[in-house]
Amino acid sequence: MNISVLSYSFRGLFGQSKMDVFGYLETCKYRYNLDAVDIWSGFLPSSDEDYLKKVRSAIDERNLVLADLCVDGAHIWED
Repeated sequence: MNISVLSYSFRGLFGQSKMDVFGYLETCKYRYNLDAVDIWSGFLPSSDEDYLKKVRSAIDERNLVLADLCVDGAHIWED
């Protein structure tokens, strides 16, 4: 059986600073025993390359697959 959970489901914990993206990855891997995750862009406080590499490393260290990156509020065309 395959199950999934959206990172957006944890927005309340993120909003209260009770969870960050690294805690989310831990929860998915060790609490829910998932093998894939999605990340909502709202949970990434920085687009700095070094920070994103840390997130990628955390995903890899837990043998997780990044199924998708949900991007919200992207404004690719400037008026």
